[in-house]
Amino acid sequence: MENWKVDVEAANLNKYKKLCTKLIEHYSKKNRNKITVFEERKIKQILNRMFSNELDYLESEPDDYFELYGDDHLQN
Repeated sequence: MENWKVDVEAANLNKYKKLCTKLIEHYSKKNRNKITVFEERKIKQILNRMFSNELDYLESEPDDYFELYGDDHLQN
């Protein structure tokens, strides 16, 4: 496995995590009557766990990871 692919994908996952977190924060602030502070925290914890698990999977089994998700997006 080419290390640069793992590095690029890890950076992408971190970027996606930050984006999802910011979107949840923005939505929560604008819609506090629909989502409580507790729910916002819970969602952010779940997101952190999901992205952490994806990073672990990428680092421990990169071949399987790219077989599952592909790597065409890294060629651009």
